[in-house]
Amino acid sequence: MLSLIDSNSEKQRLKQIPIVNDCYQNQAKYNFEKQRRYLYLSSLLIILGICVFYAGFSKELFKEVKYEYKSRGVVLEGEPVDIYWDWRSFVKRSPQNIQEQKN
Repeated sequence: MLSLIDSNSEKQRLKQIPIVNDCYQNQAKYNFEKQRRYLYLSSLLIILGICVFYAGFSKELFKEVKYEYKSRGVVLEGEPVDIYWDWRSFVKRSPQNIQEQKN
């Protein structure tokens, strides 16, 4: 109801009434607290965003290097010594496997 009053002189006259003055002060206090909460929340979100950006950029949480396991293995009798380094030459290729590799 008090927000509909536009003229400043009328507001000053109404503020002389203690109840109306208390209402204006409570409204001003509420607006101040609401604005302060908004600023704190926005500051917190900015700080959180910067931290998440830094964590992603520095690759602290998610590394780009995948785990790679290297094993010399056991070479059985009768197997070539370089079976683990030149394994592609020992894999049998069928026309179907070659077609799948092209796609």
